[in-house]
Amino acid sequence: MKELIKKIIIISQPINKLYVFVLRILNKTSEEESRRRGQLSIFDYQAVIQDMPLYPTDMVIDNNFYGLSRALQKYMKTTLPLNSYIEHGLVLGTLVKEDAVRWCTPKIMTLSSKREAYIKKATVKPVFKIGPYIHYAEDLLSDDELRTLKKELGKVLMVFPSHSIKNIEAAFNNDELIAYIESKKEDFDSVVICLYWRDAHNKVLVESYVDIGYKIMSAGHVHDTNFLSRLKSIIKLSDFTISNSVGTHIGYITFLGKPQVIIGQTIDYNVSKNDNRAFDQRNKAATETLKSETEEILNAYSSYDFHITEQQLKIADKYWGISQIKKPEEIKQFIKK
Repeated sequence: MKELIKKIIIISQPINKLYVFVLRILNKTSEEESRRRGQLSIFDYQAVIQDMPLYPTDMVIDNNFYGLSRALQKYMKTTLPLNSYIEHGLVLGTLVKEDAVRWCTPKIMTLSSKREAYIKKATVKPVFKIGPYIHYAEDLLSDDELRTLKKELGKVLMVFPSHSIKNIEAAFNNDELIAYIESKKEDFDSVVICLYWRDAHNKVLVESYVDIGYKIMSAGHVHDTNFLSRLKSIIKLSDFTISNSVGTHIGYITFLGKPQVIIGQTIDYNVSKNDNRAFDQRNKAATETLKSETEEILNAYSSYDFHITEQQLKIADKYWGISQIKKPEEIKQFIKK
């Protein structure tokens, strides 16, 4: 039933507008809650991961996740709708999600030229590439706050474990990840684990890190408009990062000038409630291109190196569009066409 309702909202502009209007009335308190969470310590992960309803600033519901629509609107100094479906972070392979094509909005925004080419094969809608979304988010921490925290933490090893999503739990050998961190931590003053909000509710996982002296941070809840801003400051606090899978954050880290390594761990995704939507949309070609593109990124980031390589910059541009940053007026012009 939920999926049927969503499909109706997606294809009907009047119903979409009504739905957003109702959410804004019902969830008005989330605006204030996001402001409150924006004032909390970046270490207060337990507060920023708590559930909160969505207060949409844009007509396309998906655009509001992680504070993306709010970040773009602030960047352009406007409260107008974005008039586009924005692809949700990094999408690898030829897959173009049905929502992107069917949503009752005339345009699509994405990260890179590669994604633009895939999308144009699936729809006649105009496509606009804007590069890493994190560029458009304001920093949560001021320069002074960042300097103060850096002085407190010293040289920071930041770790981004593979994360779960709705109805799908990411499972990996955590002892193996910790062993790798331990083998590198002597080069650093602090180890910080940045957990996705769903995983930060996992007490066993959190304790496995806290018990050996690691600090915990989180970019916050998916409906928190500070998410991208908080993530930006978290990445800027790092001197080197470790990940155990490919995700949107990889390109963001390179874009923000931080060296990193991806260790090739096996990640199992355990589906609950028979929810296979994350996998069902991919045909054979989409699955094969997903695999090959993931391998290409893994290979580029497989070495423990304190320098960002030319290969990594090329990969970050290919998949995240780091050369595609747009000025406010350029984005405004696209959404007004």
